[in-house]
Amino acid sequence: MPRKVEITLPSHQTDELIPEIKQLKGMIGLRLQRNASIHPPGDVITVEITNRAVNRLLRLLEQHGVGRGSSSSITTSEPFSLISASAAEDIEQDTNDVPWEEMKTLIANDANMNVNVMIAMFIAGVFAAIGIATNALHIVMGGMIIAPGFEPIVQISLGAVARNQVWRSGLINTAKGYAAVIAGAAIAGLVLQALGIPLLEGKSSYLPAGVLFSYWTNITVKLNYRFRAGWYRWCAPHC
Repeated sequence: MPRKVEITLPSHQTDELIPEIKQLKGMIGLRLQRNASIHPPGDVITVEITNRAVNRLLRLLEQHGVGRGSSSSITTSEPFSLISASAAEDIEQDTNDVPWEEMKTLIANDANMNVNVMIAMFIAGVFAAIGIATNALHIVMGGMIIAPGFEPIVQISLGAVARNQVWRSGLINTAKGYAAVIAGAAIAGLVLQALGIPLLEGKSSYLPAGVLFSYWTNITVKLNYRFRAGWYRWCAPHC
């Protein structure tokens, strides 16, 4: 779907930026409101552009320093519909890729470890400890579903790929989130010990006692038959 980009910038930058925006392939609509913005003060440029071209527009704005300081801002949105006879073919064949700037905001909504999210991680740790101690796999899986611990890790990887400082926030949020998980599991383990259910041995459920604890605390590597056979054939004359 096409994107709508609203740009607020100082008036002296408008005249040099408008001609370059006009030349962008995929530009559908362009509007200018002189001195329409109160904060930051300046002009407002509204651009409707195909999703294929939105990254080119954002890179152009970056080259002109728009969005870097306090004197300008950029807002992107996705309209529910956009009708333009002159750009009908471009709209129909457009992609649905999400620009990095929008992706960063979307992930941040779920990745920031505020109090509510950390409580959810804490509860997930409690569920995991109870599931392991009682050998109830469905309880462990319930804790995995509750825990919103994947988004901070995505922050790290996307930040590293995009060379954006957001990876630092990802590291901090990951550390905070999994600290809450460990705290929840530790407290649940102490309560279970007090109730006579040792976490290490556990008790039988529909799985043998201790099998889940053993599974999540051991790392095993299994080689398939073809790999082993090939390794033995190579190693016999060389090892």
